[in-house]
Amino acid sequence: MKNILFLLGAWLGTSFFLAGQSIPNPEFSMRPYFIDQNGEIKNLERSSAQADYKVGLGGTEIYYTVFPGNSSVRFMKGNIPKLVIKVEGNIDPSDVISLAQGEKKGKRRRFLQSSMKPMGKTRNISKQYVNAAFKRLDTSVYEILLPETLQAGEYAFIPVNSAGTLNPVAAPKIMLICFGLDPAPGERK
Repeated sequence: MKNILFLLGAWLGTSFFLAGQSIPNPEFSMRPYFIDQNGEIKNLERSSAQADYKVGLGGTEIYYTVFPGNSSVRFMKGNIPKLVIKVEGNIDPSDVISLAQGEKKGKRRRFLQSSMKPMGKTRNISKQYVNAAFKRLDTSVYEILLPETLQAGEYAFIPVNSAGTLNPVAAPKIMLICFGLDPAPGERK
């Protein structure tokens, strides 16, 4: 009898715990969101970006540029809320978005998309991108897992085209989903 009561109690406790762990359902697919401390889905900054080209003797760099210089959505390093994205169909989220760290240049932020040497050979720009992982929460909802070593700065989720590449020539103006990461208290910028 004690075993039955124990099992019944454990089952009820687990059921109530899991019922309280509701999985968010973002309104739009392919758009990252964050979940605030109340468990509500909130928008990250959506900014219209345009392709910017820097051409010189050292080669060519292509950026997506966003105004103003700082994102309106800010988090503290080490205290980033849960980030989620809805991806419908049998699609890997890393095939539709990429996370880039930008640089602040005066009143604008820019995110490097491509860099070429003078004779057209590409340069490695992988240091500009964050290796995000994805964890399935529901049929079409994924948590975006960022590395703990993420540095303070400006970041943007950038859509990846159907060929799996970022193409600022084909898409000279796009929407970026941005956020800023401030240093933890007592940490230098």
